[in-house]
Amino acid sequence: MKKFTISIMMVLLSSMFILIQGLNAQNIIVVDRDGSSYGPDVYTDCWPRFQAALDENGYTYTYFEVMEAEDPGPDATTMGEHDLVVWFTGETWTDGQTMHIDDEFNLLLYLTMSDGKLFLSAQDYLWDIYPTYGTFTPGEFPYDELGVISVTQDVWHIEHDPDTVGNVVGAPGSLAEGFEFLVRDIFTTDAEDGLYIDSIGEHNGQDLFCMTLPEPQGCAAAIQYETDLFRTVFSTVSFAAITDSDIRTDLMAAIVNWLLYGGSGTSDKFVKDTPCLIVHPNPARDYVNIGSPDNINELWIVNSTGQEIFYESVDKIQTRVSTSSFKPGMYIVRAKTNKGMVSNRLMIQ
Repeated sequence: MKKFTISIMMVLLSSMFILIQGLNAQNIIVVDRDGSSYGPDVYTDCWPRFQAALDENGYTYTYFEVMEAEDPGPDATTMGEHDLVVWFTGETWTDGQTMHIDDEFNLLLYLTMSDGKLFLSAQDYLWDIYPTYGTFTPGEFPYDELGVISVTQDVWHIEHDPDTVGNVVGAPGSLAEGFEFLVRDIFTTDAEDGLYIDSIGEHNGQDLFCMTLPEPQGCAAAIQYETDLFRTVFSTVSFAAITDSDIRTDLMAAIVNWLLYGGSGTSDKFVKDTPCLIVHPNPARDYVNIGSPDNINELWIVNSTGQEIFYESVDKIQTRVSTSSFKPGMYIVRAKTNKGMVSNRLMIQ
C-alpha cells in the first residue's frame, strides 16, 4: 500500500513539474536594439539585465541583436513564429537607431495578424522617430499599436549620481500593481547623458508605471494596451535601469503573463477578424507600406476615378510603394493574394 501511495505521489509530482515547465515554456523573441554593437563604447549593453530576468523565469527565447543602426529587426513572419516579442532600445535615441524604417510596419503586421504580444522598453523611441510630435493620430504606430495619444518628452531626468534615483510604483489595477522599485542612470558616459523618462498624457490604455521621484509626481511613464487583436506594454522607463534584479525578474514575469493571458489568467485567442490588407502609414506622404497575412502576388493602386496609377508584381507578404508623386486625395489599394482579391483605402496628403 505504501509503495502504491508513493507511486501515485510521484506521478502527481511529475505531472505538476511538467505543468510548471509548460507554463514557463513561452517562446519569446528578444530584439536588442540598444546600440551596444554599433561600435566600441557607443552605447551601454542592456542585454545582460534582460537575459537574467528571462533566464530566472525559465523562459525559452530567441535572441535577435541588431548589429548596425541601419539594419532592420526581424520581419513579421519571424516574429509570428513566437508567442511574444520583447523589444528594447536602451539609450539609443536618434537617426532611426530605435526603429528601422521597416520595423514599425513589421511590428504592425505581427501584432494585427498573429494575435501579437509586444513588450517595448524604449525610453527615446518617440523622440527618435517622432521628434516633432506631442500628439499622435490614428494611422500612426504609437496611437494604433501602443495606445499613445499625447506625450511630453523628458519630464523626468535621473542624473548620474549614486544618490540620485527615480522611484516607480505600479499603477492601481495594472499588471504592475503592488510593485515599487528604484531606477538609476546606467547610461551616462559624459555630462550630457542620463536616464530620461517621458510622461504619457492622454492614452487609450491603462496606466502602468507612476513616478513618485523625482518631481513632479505623476502617471504614466508606461502603459498597457489591449485591443481585440493584440496586447502591448510600452515603457519609457528603461527596464534595464531597475536596480533590483529580483524585481526585474518578477516584473518580467508579470508582463509576460499579462501579455499572454490578460486579466483572466488563461490563454485566449482574439476572435475579431484580422484585416486582410494593411496600409500604413495612412494618410501617407512619401511612401506607404502594404501587407497581408497571405502572400501578395499582384498589387494595384487606383485613384478616385478608377484610373490605375500603380502596378507591381510582388510575390511576398509586404511591400513599400513610393507615393511622393501621387496627388493628394483618396485611393484604393487592391491586391491579389493566394486566397483571392483584397482591398483597402489609402489617403494621400
